[in-house]
Amino acid sequence: MSIWVLIITIVVVLAYVFVFSNIRNGTSLDEYDRAFDLATRADKVGGLVVGVVGPSGLEWSKGYGTVGLDKVDKDTIFRVASISKMFTAIIALMLVRKGKIKLNGCISDYLKEIKRLESIKGYQDCITFHQLLSQTAGIDRSSDNDIDQKGDVMQWEKTLINSLEHTGFTWQPGTHYEYSNMGYAVLGLALEKAADKSYFEMVNEWILKPCGMIDTSFEYPLDKKARVADARYNHGEEFKIGDPRDDHQGAAAVYGGAYSTLSDLAKFMTCLMGNTLLTEAEKETMFTPYNPNPLVDQLYGYGTEIQRGNKQIVGHSGALPGFKAQLGYNPTKKKDVILL
Repeated sequence: MSIWVLIITIVVVLAYVFVFSNIRNGTSLDEYDRAFDLATRADKVGGLVVGVVGPSGLEWSKGYGTVGLDKVDKDTIFRVASISKMFTAIIALMLVRKGKIKLNGCISDYLKEIKRLESIKGYQDCITFHQLLSQTAGIDRSSDNDIDQKGDVMQWEKTLINSLEHTGFTWQPGTHYEYSNMGYAVLGLALEKAADKSYFEMVNEWILKPCGMIDTSFEYPLDKKARVADARYNHGEEFKIGDPRDDHQGAAAVYGGAYSTLSDLAKFMTCLMGNTLLTEAEKETMFTPYNPNPLVDQLYGYGTEIQRGNKQIVGHSGALPGFKAQLGYNPTKKKDVILL
């Protein structure tokens, strides 16, 4: 069994039994600790950190294995991939509060370049913020040949605009759920235009600083290189170690390129559990599923994946070559599990 199949299985058990079921049947953290330790020892890729977060902060964490470092712990820096989308959703709701945008407003009012999207039916005339946030805008998941993922992170806007003419529609906006990385990149740029402030500045000033997230960034943290995890691959018998900068550059930084630590994500979730970032009403908006077809397997709110069959577990997963991440939160119990 692949280490990640085993690890994801274990973390689901951890989340449900320990956090969301109040440790019924006598299961203890020591048992999960041993299971994680065995999983990482069984595979040469082995390197992860897991933590449990409550309203007062990080309640428990432990690192396992190695990712090119002497040890893995709550301060090891990983790529967190699509967990980054939660930042974008929060920024959008903040801009609604500030009166800068309306959820049902057309992004073309702010982002004229949206007309460059490939379309023969004029779908791009009024894509709304709500549709982009809820993954119902119908935009293709990626640009042709993933050209949006290439280039300098700090020039992501130019990269995105150049990739629009290589991106089309999978569905008519508002008719289907379709997970789209390009959609969230478009959303980030539209928010930037509406606020007249850079996306990275908004995330830094409105989320990272208020929450004390000192190790989260969108560029490779050269000054913290000694704490950055390698990208590690295990495909059958083949084992590779890569540079964490090898993937998700350019516009991908906005929808899935952040670097962070368990410590920082714990601070983020503590802020989200309280009212530092969003009001209770805004969180309800963020955690509500908006899929036009309720029978689909994946429910999605605003920047949040919602577990089918139990809408009380929300969060986001993330994956890019060499990295996997999972964040699962129960708003009722105010408990969160993070895996990097």
